[in-house]
Amino acid sequence: MGVKLIDLEVKDVVEILRNIINLLRKFENYYIAFTNSTSTNDEFYCMIKERQAVLLEIYEPLKSIQSMRVSIDEPMVVKAFEEYFTEKWEHIAPINRDKNEVINWIQKQIKLLETKISNEVV
Repeated sequence: MGVKLIDLEVKDVVEILRNIINLLRKFENYYIAFTNSTSTNDEFYCMIKERQAVLLEIYEPLKSIQSMRVSIDEPMVVKAFEEYFTEKWEHIAPINRDKNEVINWIQKQIKLLETKISNEVV
């Protein structure tokens, strides 16, 4: 029921990143891209579910409550969102959406975090 902010330990973040790598390796049609984004007070989340519906959420992370949640199943709207995200995907630099490059980048982040864990233990 919305977004809830939680505190994660560094080891939890490492585990999440490892799971993302596993998903990328296991599922041929699973992709993630990293982009630069501008920060705003409101956050926006959108998911297209099996070309059947669009789920939109807008929430304010500092308040930990959702401001709005909408599900749309009208076929023309769902198709429009799908085309919009396909276009957005095509504008992401190829290196930032290349599966192997993304995995390599995540692995580097894991190493940095593991170094942080090691330094905290000492």
